[in-house]
Amino acid sequence: MLADVRRAAATRSSTAESLAVLERGAEVPRGGTVDPRHALPVPVELEPVLGGGLRRGSVVAAAGSGSLLLSVLGAAHGAGAWAAIVGQRTTFAATAAIEFAVDLGRVALIPNPGNDWARVAAALIAGVDLLVVYPTAAVPDAMASRLQARARKAGCVLVVVGPTAGARVWPGPDLVVEAIGHRFHGLGAGRGRLRLHEIQVSVTRRRGGAQAPMWVPMPPPSLAAIAGPQPGPQPGAVPDFGLPDSWPTVRRTHGTDQRNLRPVSPRPAVEDPWAAHLVTDDAWAARRAKTA
Repeated sequence: MLADVRRAAATRSSTAESLAVLERGAEVPRGGTVDPRHALPVPVELEPVLGGGLRRGSVVAAAGSGSLLLSVLGAAHGAGAWAAIVGQRTTFAATAAIEFAVDLGRVALIPNPGNDWARVAAALIAGVDLLVVYPTAAVPDAMASRLQARARKAGCVLVVVGPTAGARVWPGPDLVVEAIGHRFHGLGAGRGRLRLHEIQVSVTRRRGGAQAPMWVPMPPPSLAAIAGPQPGPQPGAVPDFGLPDSWPTVRRTHGTDQRNLRPVSPRPAVEDPWAAHLVTDDAWAARRAKTA
């Protein structure tokens, strides 16, 4: 598999051009914009905070959302990029990846690279455009410098995923991208169906400082349009039991144990097919009294 990736990478005409720019010391301007000729594209919804793309040869620290990572993978694959994921020991969400326009035929998965994950990553850098690594602990400075030098030489974007938002496993990344908040629309009072998931994206640059966080829908509409209808039941095919969009939304924020719930609105004046199955508080009290 690695040999196939390297053969495909040898045909990339953009790699040599990107390498020449990087060797001349090209940097992201203070304004945060990236030359699209020497960057991997990102969803248009993320361009305002990511400056138009991810600069080849840079190191990006990411945390807080698997959807955010899939959206970056999907946009890169839309431009013909190859990618590899090293050290993700949990099950890779292949079905969700397809919904984010990820081309699974161009993703190399190495879930358990063993103790020497850095050597595996170093071998893959030369053959892919985007390398995602999941270090199990903070990366030593010397190891980080060697991998970053290889990524800069190959024109590969190195994404280092931390365990939680705010966790720093890579010393001095060029870019820190975190999902610091989540909003779910369509769920309320224990019923309904999820209609929209939004994440609040925070971006901090090593040169240029932090940018104001912004809310982005997931999957981004631009990628959902590319992915098209997927096999199997679709969200629109789930029966809608008359619950309006105005029903309450659950809001959850990373880094806290508190959930902020909007007040529950009155039950809508429509026939509720679940009414016969609902148990009132009085009924629960009566049952508890019988079993006490």
